[in-house]
Amino acid sequence: MNPTQSSTTASADHGIVRPATSRDIVYRAFGRPYAGGPGQVISLFASCSYPTGGWEIFFTGNGQGGYNLMEKVPGIAPQIISYYAASFTTGVGLATPVKFVEITDAHGTHRVPVEMIG
Repeated sequence: MNPTQSSTTASADHGIVRPATSRDIVYRAFGRPYAGGPGQVISLFASCSYPTGGWEIFFTGNGQGGYNLMEKVPGIAPQIISYYAASFTTGVGLATPVKFVEITDAHGTHRVPVEMIG
């Protein structure tokens, strides 16, 4: 590293929570039967990277039956490409099983197929 370069940077957006902006987000959605009945439990997974450390990513419901992938911007962070993952589960069964879920991030809404497991 050049002595004049900093190994960390501070973001003016430190602490802001917003839709995820990573350019390489990968989504997966899984469904499984709920308690042996016709209901379905959904589990979501997201993975992405940022050019610095210290980010947080997480899912929230959007109130319209879909989900948002959100990020929390770090403060001072090392300049190293870092990978992140987030997961979410409905916990209880959806009355009507679904074949797709919609996940929104800073790049728009993505229709993610639900893969059945279990």
